[in-house]
This record gives sequence, structure tokens and C-alpha cells, in this order.
Amino acid sequence: MSLIKTGAVPRGGGDETTRRLCAAVYQDRELRNLVVNKVLVAFRHRAAPSYGFNLVPVADHAWRAWTLDAVQHVCILAVLGITAASSPPAAITALCILGLIPLAACAARLGPEICETKGRPPRAATCPSTGRSRRRRQPMRILRRSRRGD
Repeated sequence: MSLIKTGAVPRGGGDETTRRLCAAVYQDRELRNLVVNKVLVAFRHRAAPSYGFNLVPVADHAWRAWTLDAVQHVCILAVLGITAASSPPAAITALCILGLIPLAACAARLGPEICETKGRPPRAATCPSTGRSRRRRQPMRILRRSRRGD
């Protein structure tokens, strides 16, 4: 049984969309997981007809991308296991470096926002009734709660 209706793919437009979606499942992990979970793994549900693109190659490429990602993770674990067996300090160093990669990506993503925030003067949040800054009152609330045992 086909996942698309016959003649559902328009001439000239569907091939380009299918090709781009096939490439997108290698780039976007969320899209790949969505295609694998909703189309390939969900046996109780039937896939809706796909108008404008062919779902079969997209699902096939999503499965291949998932397999490649799983193989990559297994290879990394194997290399770390072999390294840990032969030289524990080298394995610890490799784990630290692998842990720094997501932190560096997060810092690169948030860096411009942090620099922009650091350049602005702090916003004064004042209490409407007293006119005092709320920042000064916050530590006093915490101290009062800690004395009461809350």
C-alpha cells in the first residue's frame, strides 16, 4: 500500500520538496525523530496522504539518518571505552573536552545576548507604594522566611 495518493505529487514541484525534506532529516534531529516516530514506528496510526511531496523517500532517509546517528554514538562510546581501558587519564581528558563542546555551543548562542545585556544599565524596579527598589527588599524577605522556618 502506498503512503501517497496516485497523482498527489504535482509535476515539477514535488521533486524539489521531496529532495529538500530528504536533506532536512539529516540536518534537523527533531524533524528526523518526528518522521521516525509518527510515520515508521506508530503502527496503530495510518499516515495521512502527503500532498506536494513523496513521503516514502523522506521516511527512508529519516531512518538512515537515525541509523547513522546511532552508529556515531556507538563509535564514540567504543573509542572512549578503549581509551579508558588503556589510559584512564586520557579518557577523563576526552570526556572533559566532549563536555565542553555543548557548553561552547551554548556560550556562542547566548554570547551576543549577554554582551547586549551587559551594555545596558540595570533597570530599576521600584515598589509603587514606597518608591524603594525591590532588589533591596528581596534579601530581607528571604531572611524573614528563614527565621520563621518556611
